[in-house]
Amino acid sequence: MHKAKDNGEPTISLEKLYGEKQDIDTAEKHLRTAADTYDSKKAQEVLYKLYEDKQNQTLTKHYLTLLADENHLESFVLLGNIFADEKKIIILLIQIILIFLREKTSKCKKLI
Repeated sequence: MHKAKDNGEPTISLEKLYGEKQDIDTAEKHLRTAADTYDSKKAQEVLYKLYEDKQNQTLTKHYLTLLADENHLESFVLLGNIFADEKKIIILLIQIILIFLREKTSKCKKLI
């Protein structure tokens, strides 16, 4: 991995090389290096899509956040959707807990 002379972006031709050889783990490793060490926006986009497909929310959010730091509009929208979905899940869990507690309290009152 090295920085290109024209714009400072790292070259990620290794992605294609390892992808063609079906060595996905090595390609992913090099993409993470390009995204995290060299701040390659292209690598960050590839990785957020990869982790979104793998349903890895933590890494999807990580790479979307890196893109959002550079005013990448699509990443703002996608992060908003992810956080909205997480909020809905949290609200649903709270409602389930409250229902359970009400039922338990009701049963306790009947015993008294």
